[in-house]
Amino acid sequence: MRSTILATLILAPALLHAQASQAAGNGSQDRANAPYALASASAPASPAADIKTGKSSIRVSTGVIQPTLIQRADISYSPRDLSLNPDDNKVVVGMLVDEQGHTKDVSIVKSVNPVIDGRVLEAVRQFRFEPARLDSQIIPVRVNLSIQLER
Repeated sequence: MRSTILATLILAPALLHAQASQAAGNGSQDRANAPYALASASAPASPAADIKTGKSSIRVSTGVIQPTLIQRADISYSPRDLSLNPDDNKVVVGMLVDEQGHTKDVSIVKSVNPVIDGRVLEAVRQFRFEPARLDSQIIPVRVNLSIQLER
């Protein structure tokens, strides 16, 4: 009995993650966007108020189909601005993807350096997404986008 309860407690997070991945279409993202990876924000699916518009948004979680990148802009940077260590060349951008698939409230979550960060923000503001959905309804959603820059 104790081992069953212990196994359930240990496996529950993995099963929830697998269920969320399957609900989100697991692999619906275009593989051509390999250096770009959407990640849900770390908080659970609770409405988050958008300060500028007064609207609320939902974080990507179980039941929410994440936005899909459909148009991207090139990020212009010099390889000499990057670190020799590839792990240090990953920028994480937080943003709201609205009902039209436009990016709003774009900000740097994990920085590389101020020069690269500015260029990444400029490009990400031009990105377009297929909007997120919840119960077949288009919704705004807050996401983090990881971008691995190549030297």
